[in-house]
Amino acid sequence: MIRRTTWITLGLFLVALVATWFLLRSKNTAEVEPTAVQQIPSLLDFPTSQVKVITVRDEQGSSVVYQRDISGIWRMVEPGGYVIGDEVDAMLLELISANRQGELSQLPELSQVGLAPARYEVTLELVDGNQRVLRIGDATVVGQGRYIQLEDGVVMVASQANIEAALGLLLAPPFQATATAVEATSAP
Repeated sequence: MIRRTTWITLGLFLVALVATWFLLRSKNTAEVEPTAVQQIPSLLDFPTSQVKVITVRDEQGSSVVYQRDISGIWRMVEPGGYVIGDEVDAMLLELISANRQGELSQLPELSQVGLAPARYEVTLELVDGNQRVLRIGDATVVGQGRYIQLEDGVVMVASQANIEAALGLLLAPPFQATATAVEATSAP
């Protein structure tokens, strides 16, 4: 004979089983749509491999020019003639992929945001002969962005971290310049 406590336990188990079945059947079976991820547009819309010459000028007129040769090696043409490694590609990627934080609907006076004259002007010559010019101004008041003016006159704010990293690599390379082979062998 089965004891009374066993019947009570068996009954509670059956009640729990029926309740679980009922809850699973009555659950809303509507599919959940995934949330669309908003793409943050980059500052420029071409790959780094399309750039063959980079020229950076500051507001005092000093300039640095990098040129990619046919084999894909970057050289610092001005000042110097030094062979440069992959650091230029890393800098270029920082610059091109800088996140646009927004275009300005009401343009301030360009001199108030450091765009007249621009603090820096970066000219990118592409392999197809086109040029892209970025005029880089002051940091925003909150310090999260930097004012940028494209060649079409659009003024926007872009990620300061990317812009500062790119400018730092361009203007003060963290690598030691190496003289070209011709200069190195001409020692007395």
